[in-house]
Amino acid sequence: MPNVPSTLLRLPTPTHARYTNLLSDIEKGQIKIPQFQREFVWSLEKSAALLDSVIKGYKNALLKGMQERIPRFNDETRPKIAALLVELAATPLNLFLQTITLFETLHRVIQHVPVYFAQRQPKELGTFAWIVDGKDRDKVTNWEKWWTSYIIGALATKSRFHPAAMLEGADYSYYDKFQHVPRAGEDGTNLSLLLKDLRFSSDIEFGLELVDILTNAVRRAIIGNLGIEGWGGIVRTMIHRREHYVALVRLDGVSQPPDNPSYASVINHFWSGGKSMLTRNNLRLADEDIV
Repeated sequence: MPNVPSTLLRLPTPTHARYTNLLSDIEKGQIKIPQFQREFVWSLEKSAALLDSVIKGYKNALLKGMQERIPRFNDETRPKIAALLVELAATPLNLFLQTITLFETLHRVIQHVPVYFAQRQPKELGTFAWIVDGKDRDKVTNWEKWWTSYIIGALATKSRFHPAAMLEGADYSYYDKFQHVPRAGEDGTNLSLLLKDLRFSSDIEFGLELVDILTNAVRRAIIGNLGIEGWGGIVRTMIHRREHYVALVRLDGVSQPPDNPSYASVINHFWSGGKSMLTRNNLRLADEDIV
C-alpha cells in the first residue's frame, strides 16, 4: 500500500438532539422506548436511562473498534491516536453525539460544495472559513481542542470509503491551492490547509444563526409541531442529490427504519426540489453522453 498522508481527502472516487429535547419528545409520546403489546408504562426516567445506555453502547463499540486499529499506525502517529481515544472516552454523551454529527456534516460539505461552485462561482473556492458553535464564551473547551485535532484524521479515513468527486471540465483553479501534490499515485485535498481557518464562537454569528433557524424548523416539522408553511421552502436552499436531503442516523448502524413513521411525509418532502448540482449546460452534456 502506498504511503499516504493521514490528512489527505481521497478523490474519486447525525443530526444530533439535546437530552432536553429527547426527554420532551418522550413526554409528548413522540418517542416510546421500548414498544410493548400493551399500554406504554415506562417512566420518563427509565426511558431516558435506556436512551443513555444505547448511546453508551454505540460509543463503546466505536472506541473498541478504533482501539483495535491503533497498531496499524506508524510509531510516530500511534501515541497521538491513543491519546485522542482517551479524550474521546472521557467525552460526555451529548458532545459525543455532536462529534458524530459534525463529522458527517463536514464530510458532506467537502463532497458537495467544490463540485457545485466549480461550475458557477469558482472564485468562492479560494477561501474556506469554518465556524463551529462554541460551548464557552471565555475559552476553548477541552472537547473543542480534541475535536479540532481529531477531525482531519477522521475525515481522511471516511473519505477512503466515501471519496469526493470532481467534475471533468469544471473550474477548480481556485481550489487547487488545497490540493495535495500527488505522491505514490494518490491525489486529493489537503485537509490541513482546507480546515486551517476553523474557529469556535459563542458570539452571535450570522451563519450560525441561519443554520440554527433551518435545523430547528426541520426538527419541529419532524416531531409534528410546525406546519409546512414554516419549513416547506427550505428544500430550495439545498443541493439535489440521489438521496434524501435530510439524513437520519441510526446509532446501531444496521437496524431497518420503521415501515411508516409519523415523520415520513416530512422526510419524503426533502427528496426533490433542491438546486441542481449540475448547470444546464453540464446536464445537457451528461444527457448527450448517455445517449
